[in-house]
Amino acid sequence: QQNTGLFRMPIDVEVITNSYDIVFVVQDSLPSQTIEFFIAEEPVDIRLDPDNWILKRIERRVLFPYPYAQNVFINNRYQKPGEDILAVRCGTKNPDNDEVEINAIIENYDQSMVDTVLMFDDGAHYDSTAGDGIFGGFWSVPSGERWYNVSIKTLSINSGYYNILSNEVHFTTIGPVALEHYEIISEDTVVNPDDYLGFEFTLQNHGITDTVYNVSTKTRNLDTCAQIIAFSDPVYGDIAPGEISVSSQPISIRFDPDCPAPSKMSFVLDIYSDDYFLWSDTFFVDVISGIAREKFDMPKQFALYQNYPNPFNPKTVISWHLAVNSDVELSIYDITGRKVTRLVSEKQSAGNHQIEWDASNFASGIYFYILIARSNSQSFVRTRKLILLK
Repeated sequence: QQNTGLFRMPIDVEVITNSYDIVFVVQDSLPSQTIEFFIAEEPVDIRLDPDNWILKRIERRVLFPYPYAQNVFINNRYQKPGEDILAVRCGTKNPDNDEVEINAIIENYDQSMVDTVLMFDDGAHYDSTAGDGIFGGFWSVPSGERWYNVSIKTLSINSGYYNILSNEVHFTTIGPVALEHYEIISEDTVVNPDDYLGFEFTLQNHGITDTVYNVSTKTRNLDTCAQIIAFSDPVYGDIAPGEISVSSQPISIRFDPDCPAPSKMSFVLDIYSDDYFLWSDTFFVDVISGIAREKFDMPKQFALYQNYPNPFNPKTVISWHLAVNSDVELSIYDITGRKVTRLVSEKQSAGNHQIEWDASNFASGIYFYILIARSNSQSFVRTRKLILLK
């Protein structure tokens, strides 16, 4: 304290670890104080006066820089049990260039550990370029329906210090929950430019054993001439395996007067459980008549499409869409997570792209293709499965 008489008061100091939180109460009794705390576990965070009872300015300084992970991604929020391979990727901060070991910790929803996945920065494990500080790893998803959390543990080999990012991402093998159908509930059920129509959605839980709780949806448009109006997100309650549920309230879609017609408008329905985004589905709306334009607006989102044909022998076509100019890498991985070939590694312009993969020299089996696209403002990663049958 400066420029005033000493004001004595108790101050709360909250120490947070991976196992527990504890609050120490100290007495502010000197103009300048150093206070030490002894705890049984490495702190994740320390908060002075967490409830903001005191008018103050806080400056935090890390005395010993340590490596830690950041920006955790997974290839899909829904993983098909017993078939899919989870791909995990994260960046790192490593101020002193320590030698590090990074593991993805796979946990059940109750935070009981299921498995650990060693991650690599070698350019062959969903990690971009070797030595760039981005780590990746693969995990074969077991059978059975359940929820999962992913935490990341970063260990400094030099100092023995480790940091854990807890519950960074979530995924599930329950379901999937998907759009069963939609219905136009307005009196006018034919879509024309300048229409303002209500849409009601019905979802189905395609899982076998587990109920999905507190389901809700958000709708996104992939066409600029359609505007979605929803005063609140539709909710569906709990959906038991095999059952369907109708949305609690409709959404409205406004089709602009200059919508091209006839045309097929694309929309995405993002599906949540307990406010966690886990599934996604698409639907299309046919605009019947109206004023046609010479060309359609370019879609505004990234997309990686299913290869065609699939299964294939020995050639197949992979297509994707870039929302903006991006650095693109498209690679093929085998079932063990080993990169077997890189099809694309270049800067590409916004728009639609495709490439043919000739797998004449590869053995029959299940493969995965991963698209990584990066621009100054956006990053897109998507994985799809393809089957080579000879």
